[in-house]
Amino acid sequence: MERVELRQANRFVLQKQHLVRSRNPKEIVGVVRDVCGLHATGGATPYLSLFARIRDFKREDLDRELYEARSLGKIRCMRKTVHVLVKDMIPIAYAATGSGLKQYHEEFLRKYLGIGRDEYETTSREVLEVLGNRGMTTDEIKQTLRAGANISAIVNMMCDQGLLVRGMPRGGWRSNAHTYFPFKMYFPDIDLGKTEETEARKMLVGWYVRSYGPATLTDASWWAGLAKTETRRILESHGDLVTPVQVEDLGDDLMLWAPQAAALRSKDRGRDRTISLLPVQDPYIMGYKDRRRYLDEEHTDWVFDRGGNATSTILVDGRVIGVWDVEEKARPTVKLHLLHEIDGELLSGVRASASGLGRFITGCDVEVRQVDRMVPLAERNAGGFLAPLKNA
Repeated sequence: MERVELRQANRFVLQKQHLVRSRNPKEIVGVVRDVCGLHATGGATPYLSLFARIRDFKREDLDRELYEARSLGKIRCMRKTVHVLVKDMIPIAYAATGSGLKQYHEEFLRKYLGIGRDEYETTSREVLEVLGNRGMTTDEIKQTLRAGANISAIVNMMCDQGLLVRGMPRGGWRSNAHTYFPFKMYFPDIDLGKTEETEARKMLVGWYVRSYGPATLTDASWWAGLAKTETRRILESHGDLVTPVQVEDLGDDLMLWAPQAAALRSKDRGRDRTISLLPVQDPYIMGYKDRRRYLDEEHTDWVFDRGGNATSTILVDGRVIGVWDVEEKARPTVKLHLLHEIDGELLSGVRASASGLGRFITGCDVEVRQVDRMVPLAERNAGGFLAPLKNA
């Protein structure tokens, strides 16, 4: 069995995740493919995840791929979370996760909103007729149909059923006020029914191991949103393509995509420290159920809320050393809260990275300020992870 140090495994994953600055690519679609999609529940997250991975990244670069070239698309898939995926991954993720989403939404509409199947089907037909070959926001759809407050939930379910797709938001890059288009018009060359569920799930789990391995069965099951028993069966179906590996401090039950074993063995440990400022719900942080690989257990409540949502983090060599936040008032400021002391040279590097990130977010020079206190996210109300250093 292959045995590697945790630092070596982390650096290997950082390079696969394009978080080692010296090897940053410039091609957005390739990065999205390599990380198995970008979390997109928050409007800004995909942009900030790419800023952390691509040198000289500009917001309009992602807009171009998402809304003009349409080489990428937004769908809800793994763990009922909206992701930005490469176009050819969309039908596979849809087939792998669609049945669970359908059951979840049908129950939600019926139990919490009192919307039965007949009402949903009638309204969804009306929405498609109103849209025709154009995009509209939920407010515009609601006004046109003179529909009730439940139209947003119906539109979301239509997206999950492959009837609609999320287009460019009207409120800018941080907005979730999407325009919605008929899926067949927006992606005429995508056949959502071409891949059978079993095969799609096998491909999905394979993608995960290639992008995040070494990882455990629990990690893969959690990330894909599949039961452990099914995930184990899928991994076994990959045969010799999945190989066991032992990682120091994490155990001997991790898995690696076998063709990557030589690269893991030969991976240099790197002399330069790798500093990354990642947004809320970044793929790297949300990629593992077992967080010991990048986070000291005593700091869990400062990085994750009670719902498992990760806040914005400061990483050095793949391990979380702090939390960051942006305050946009009279003087835009990037706040830093360190979970433990670091040396002066490293602190200078973190502050420089924070300054560049703040300029990307606000469009102007920012102040960088350390704060000593932070209320743990586990003690905050829902949504606290979005502004972890508010009022600090």
